[in-house]
Amino acid sequence: MRAIIEHLRFPFSVLLLPVFLFALSEHNFWHAANWQIILLFIILHVLIYPSSNAYNSLQDKDEGSIGLIKNPLKVPKILHFITIGMDVLAIILSLFFKNYSITILLISYIAFSRLYSYRKIRLKQYPIIGFLTVFIFQGFVIFCTSNLLFTSKINFAMAAASSCLIGSMYPLSQIYQHKQDANDGVKTLSMLLGYNGTFIFSAILFLIGTMLI
Repeated sequence: MRAIIEHLRFPFSVLLLPVFLFALSEHNFWHAANWQIILLFIILHVLIYPSSNAYNSLQDKDEGSIGLIKNPLKVPKILHFITIGMDVLAIILSLFFKNYSITILLISYIAFSRLYSYRKIRLKQYPIIGFLTVFIFQGFVIFCTSNLLFTSKINFAMAAASSCLIGSMYPLSQIYQHKQDANDGVKTLSMLLGYNGTFIFSAILFLIGTMLI
């Protein structure tokens, strides 16, 4: 049980909370039912994000540090079925919004998070494609999904800002694991940019994201 909880990495999921809150901040909360806000929070931060984290652990079989864990426990095989169950439950719960655009966006997020890690496709092994997957889906798509609780009109500047802010953090998270990624056949954006280039790239994206707000 400890290994399962560890690889779901709930604390890491909380790091993605700002995009959800950012989308909500654009509107009066009372324009959406309170239960809808709570339900979307549960779908994203209790089900989809942890499931994505766990699936990535299943594919990587990390022995070195991952996320916020220095020495991860061995990944139990049952975790595969748990991630499927969590994703299916998330999709079913999304139907309660009676807004199929939300469900479609969540399905697309789940699909690409799997393609990002899946060994036979493994989008994360390509520095640009891997970056764009995170940039688009953890930022723009999640902002739009949260925004749809209130309106069908998307604030594209704010959605783009979300992607820029997420994108500014993504390469920084890769700096400490260049060797581990190289051994796994993955070439990250941070490896492509180098240490100095990573910090410069992240600073530029952060500046752009701040200007768009």
